[in-house]
Amino acid sequence: MITTRTAICCTLALIGTSIAHAHTVSPDWIERLTGERIVSRTHSIKPPPAEGDPRDFERTFFTIPEWYIVYSAQEYGIFVTGKARPSSYPYFASVEQYKQVEDAAVTAAGGWDEVDATTRTVLTTIRLSYAFETRVIGFYEQTIGRAFEALNGGIETREDEYIASVAASYGTFLNHTPWFAFPYGGALHGLWSDFSLSSFTLRGIERRVIFTLGYTMKYLYAAAIKHASESAYGGAGLSTTIMTDASYGHALRIVPRITIQTDGDTLLIHAPRYRALRDILFEFAVRDVPIQSIQNHTRILVTYLHTLDAAHCLQTLIVDTKYGAHFQFAHPLLIGTMEKYASFRTQISPQSDAAYARASIGARTIRSAVLVDTLSLSRFMKSAHENCHLYPEHIYDY
Repeated sequence: MITTRTAICCTLALIGTSIAHAHTVSPDWIERLTGERIVSRTHSIKPPPAEGDPRDFERTFFTIPEWYIVYSAQEYGIFVTGKARPSSYPYFASVEQYKQVEDAAVTAAGGWDEVDATTRTVLTTIRLSYAFETRVIGFYEQTIGRAFEALNGGIETREDEYIASVAASYGTFLNHTPWFAFPYGGALHGLWSDFSLSSFTLRGIERRVIFTLGYTMKYLYAAAIKHASESAYGGAGLSTTIMTDASYGHALRIVPRITIQTDGDTLLIHAPRYRALRDILFEFAVRDVPIQSIQNHTRILVTYLHTLDAAHCLQTLIVDTKYGAHFQFAHPLLIGTMEKYASFRTQISPQSDAAYARASIGARTIRSAVLVDTLSLSRFMKSAHENCHLYPEHIYDY
């Protein structure tokens, strides 16, 4: 899930898996949220594996690093479509924060000694790839790219606008589809389909040349990564199975994008994965439908975007044992404010509380990760929405 702003193609492995444990809540975590480092508290309780299920429980933790790269792509798209200069993006800080996120996930899993060899290789590949790509881009944009920006007086060219729109589309695309399926060929065609007077400035020419190289390399590389990913993992399943009591069948009839199968007193509900799963599970919460398991697992990781004020409300829910929630870690977003996320949250989350987004303008934005028992997940999400005005950013299926 490498961002389309790049002109240099590098390696990115998909699918992260490892070992995970339940966690206690740290009473002082709210104060720590305002710092730049990851906060993590852990104790070791490993659940038994789901018999016959190839999607291990550990994936709910070790998909966090690859989703961080998705979030980075989204932040970049928001950043540049907001008329900010590419040379001003915090590339190097993003690399450091990625390492903090990975460290938090590994700590939650009990340390590197608990990580199997395949997962260790995948995580190492992702880390080195993201660090290399982002540092190369950062160096280029903050030297040569900045020089061409200055030569154009800081004025955007038609190419700048187009490349920014592709970056935003890419960030949205990653919510539901692996990065290697992105239409890089179409992005390249679009780059050469529209010209204006600004296209013939030095900045316009520089953007067109460097992103022609970038899109072409990504187009070729995506095919190779798709093949490698499917060879290594057999291709990621595009659906997940949710179990609940058969008595809730009537409440679920109008939930879109699911198929329902009855097995005695149990409903087996097949739903799409990734971002779509979040919205479906939120519908369960609205209808007060308890979830027995998700893909045979009874705990799952959820992240929320919120301000520091909302963190106090979220903490109240976490310490209430009836929700079966355990705080994992948190970090501030690099581009910093809910204002930049308001329109994006509306775009990907129609149920998001617009009043909360408006009230949060200018406040520091924090991402918090919480491990929740599936049986309590609906109650937790509904309470977070009604009491804290929070809609889940993502639910990390396996």
